[in-house]
Amino acid sequence: MAKNKLTGNLVERTINNIANGELVPQRLIPDKAQFVRKQVGMFCVSGLMSIVMYWHQEGYPQSAEEMAQVTARLVSEPLFPNLQHLL
Repeated sequence: MAKNKLTGNLVERTINNIANGELVPQRLIPDKAQFVRKQVGMFCVSGLMSIVMYWHQEGYPQSAEEMAQVTARLVSEPLFPNLQHLL
């Protein structure tokens, strides 16, 4: 039972730490309002954390190198490159 609460505690603490305003993702967009920077930071980190948690729950079927490649793509390339064509 206590082990089941660890995931929730991790998520809660991560979100609280993101919201403190000192994290790198928020500093990468300094021209935006603090509210916007917090939202972007929470979205980025919680999404990455979800990927890692799912990878763990599935028993690490991909190598760490494969996961690093996926993560690098998520933060360096547009998520939906063809979206402009649909709008």
